[in-house]
Amino acid sequence: LRELDITLIDPKTGYTLSAAKKPKPEHQYLWSGEFPQLEKLEVSGGFHDMSQLQAPRLNSFASSSRMPSLKGVGQASDIRFQLSECQSLEGLEDSPIQSLDIYYSAHEFKSVPSVKILHKLPQLNKLRIGSGLTDLHAKELTGCANIQRLETASFTGSLAFLKGWTQLAFLDLQNSGELTSMETLCDLPSLTEIRLRGSAMKRETWPKALQDRLVFRS
Repeated sequence: LRELDITLIDPKTGYTLSAAKKPKPEHQYLWSGEFPQLEKLEVSGGFHDMSQLQAPRLNSFASSSRMPSLKGVGQASDIRFQLSECQSLEGLEDSPIQSLDIYYSAHEFKSVPSVKILHKLPQLNKLRIGSGLTDLHAKELTGCANIQRLETASFTGSLAFLKGWTQLAFLDLQNSGELTSMETLCDLPSLTEIRLRGSAMKRETWPKALQDRLVFRS
């Protein structure tokens, strides 16, 4: 088995069970056993504890379910999951992860775990945080020198957290609000493109040294 996609369906509605609701006992799963050839795993709905899963070749994991942590799947190189439904990022220690996509909605900002561990992931080069990066998480990401691509729509606030992101080449701030400390980006030697479609900040408000890197179209 190389690919496995499990979706829990609500028999009353025919739609995927929402991860935002507390799952019933019959929708709670403890994964165990060896999956020596498994490369891609996706789970939707319910509660999934992957801590006893043994899948050494797993390279892609996606979840829209509740999870206690990323134990058992943190070794994947491409991970996408709902941060507000995950209690911690434990399991990413020493991970070879290259691409991380985490998301949460505006009303869930206070319940999401810390992302400080991202500093300890030397191969992480692509990070997407939606629907909007919180001030707390932004501060925790200060100095992530290995990330080359950051996408976070609807961000509002200071860009000072990008200080030290020496490898950052692409920055997507689509639909962003009022931004400050934009001059921080002038000191990023690898930065070539800043995407700003739908942004509240117009071209003339940006430092002149950055204006040739601004893209206001899709």
